[in-house]
Amino acid sequence: MTVMAGEMREALLKRASIHGGHFGPNFGMVEATIALHYVFESPKDKIVYDVSHQTYPHKMLTGRKDAYLYEEHYDDVSGYSNPNESVHDHFTVGHTSTSVSLACGLAKARDLKGEEGNVIAVIGDGSLSGGEALEGLDYAVELDGNLIIIVNDNDMSIAENHGGLYGNLKLLRETNGQAECNLFKATGLDYIYVDHGNAVGDLIEAFQSVKDSKKPVVVHINTLKGKGYAPAEQNKEVWHYNGPFHIETGEPLYEMTEEDYSDISMNYLLDKMKKDPAVVAITSGTPTVMGFTEDKRKEAGKQLRAAGINLDKLKIIASIENQETIKKSVKQGMGISVISRLAAEDEVKYGDLLAFSIPKADQGRDINLVYNKNYQMSKSTERFVKIVKEVYGIEE
Repeated sequence: MTVMAGEMREALLKRASIHGGHFGPNFGMVEATIALHYVFESPKDKIVYDVSHQTYPHKMLTGRKDAYLYEEHYDDVSGYSNPNESVHDHFTVGHTSTSVSLACGLAKARDLKGEEGNVIAVIGDGSLSGGEALEGLDYAVELDGNLIIIVNDNDMSIAENHGGLYGNLKLLRETNGQAECNLFKATGLDYIYVDHGNAVGDLIEAFQSVKDSKKPVVVHINTLKGKGYAPAEQNKEVWHYNGPFHIETGEPLYEMTEEDYSDISMNYLLDKMKKDPAVVAITSGTPTVMGFTEDKRKEAGKQLRAAGINLDKLKIIASIENQETIKKSVKQGMGISVISRLAAEDEVKYGDLLAFSIPKADQGRDINLVYNKNYQMSKSTERFVKIVKEVYGIEE
């Protein structure tokens, strides 16, 4: 199976270098995916992936390998799980923190119908801190039946993790899962830890030990994001998602020669931060989209402190990672949001939201600022909209 893992990574590497796509999440999940399909009987045993951008290996093992082996078939599959492609995919998913709750629903339906089979939720540590994931963990213990939660812990979100939850994950990694303080056990869930989360044999042994379990259990696996390709292992954030590149060097195949919207946003905000200590940029776990790469985040952090902002007194009302929740919040008049055109397409079509396009976006990324026309904007919101229009030269 080690040979199989190598062959899968070779195919994934070639495809990514030509086609682009999510890189780090898939390279880190190869062994776990092999072990899952070796131990469990999909689709009788249902595997639900959080976000599902790490399902390329899963698709390779469920009848869709041609989409990863032959260039003429690269576009035969989507980048996420899709029931229209295969009976092995149970949901169309593209956002975070959903798999545990979805798996709880599948497990409950199975039990009500008197059926058999395992239900497995795969969730990354980056998704684990989302509200819906925490609700799922909270409810899971009450199922009193089979539910297996695979926590794929690579110590990364898209960028670095933030929050108290991640201190406990770090403690569990450092103690080989033996720490007395254990957030999973605290909720009443059974728990096992796999330190070598990229070792197929260790994973198979762990998965076999929980197969057909009669109560919910967490299998916490310690993996390496981007495993098998040195540039991705060394720079995990940059290699979360990539466009076409040169395999030998990792350098992009196509260089951006024009300033894009993320550079414009970042330069504008950094300038404002230097001049005004009240300016704070908030992003839903994707700072690079706004141009705030790791070096720029460090620069902004120093400037915030130099400007005299007391971070302990900074009030963050909410940090939302779920696009549906963001849209609901905007529809209820709680504020405005920067979101892709596709994500808000239906709401704009039916008049629930208003949107104006932000120009100079990356190719394939049509970004819009959306708001509810039926609610009066606050002065700060009106100021933000005005700034965006000034920066991007959008006429009223």
